[in-house]
Amino acid sequence: METLSICFSKEETSLLNGNHNNVPDVLLIKAWYQSQYFKQSQLMKHVKQFITHNEIVVDTVYRVVIQLIDQRTIKHYEQYTYEMHFYLNNAMKATVISTYSDEVAHAISNHG
Repeated sequence: METLSICFSKEETSLLNGNHNNVPDVLLIKAWYQSQYFKQSQLMKHVKQFITHNEIVVDTVYRVVIQLIDQRTIKHYEQYTYEMHFYLNNAMKATVISTYSDEVAHAISNHG
């Protein structure tokens, strides 16, 4: 598990968002790219992302908790699924579930 802080500025959201204060779903992945998980495994490919809710607004600092929730081997790939929760004053404001894969030559499927 990893915890970090993140803030989305009005400037970085304005091209996608116009004058609205909400942060678009597509930008929530920014927290992943600031994490130690990403820095340790930059070769992994982002496969899919699922956002269950998003109440993130610009110019507000959020605490992000990133946790590995699943790891499996499928043929020649290691697949990792991480869940990111964004908190403001201990209230959850967004949840992102992202899956990444990494090719491994020696991998053998551990799922039927």
